[in-house]
Amino acid sequence: MRIALPVLTAILIGGAGAASAQSAQSPIMQQLEAFLGNGNGDYFWPEGRLVNQVSAGLSMPDEALKEHPITLKSGETLKTGFRLHSGDERTAVIFGADNKVSAVGILNFKCSKKGCRKKRVLTIFLRNRDQEKEQVLSKWSEIEGGVEQTEVILVNS
Repeated sequence: MRIALPVLTAILIGGAGAASAQSAQSPIMQQLEAFLGNGNGDYFWPEGRLVNQVSAGLSMPDEALKEHPITLKSGETLKTGFRLHSGDERTAVIFGADNKVSAVGILNFKCSKKGCRKKRVLTIFLRNRDQEKEQVLSKWSEIEGGVEQTEVILVNS
């Protein structure tokens, strides 16, 4: 029995690593990494890689936009989703005509090692301040139940 446990553990770890490597190669992950960079943050869980937290918020498709579609004047499209087993944690990504990420919004509880806030925060990531994108992501957050606070973070990548 002692031999089987380490072998099983190695297989499970290898499987998880292989799955992570595959997902890191997906087009959405590449686009998110290009936009967000390699930083960490306290959003869905403490000190997690930002791109992983944002992609976790896209793990399940969001039906709300079928009833309330949001379009941008610039022709950019909004894709949304939510975190599996945590429907209050959500992600919205604005894609430009070139299919590159131009903005990201996450509805989160700012989870740190001390715990998570009781009320949600909308965190918006932009390269430059953009009133239309901020308004679209704020409207999306209202459709999804609203937030207590909104913060805008400018990314450099």
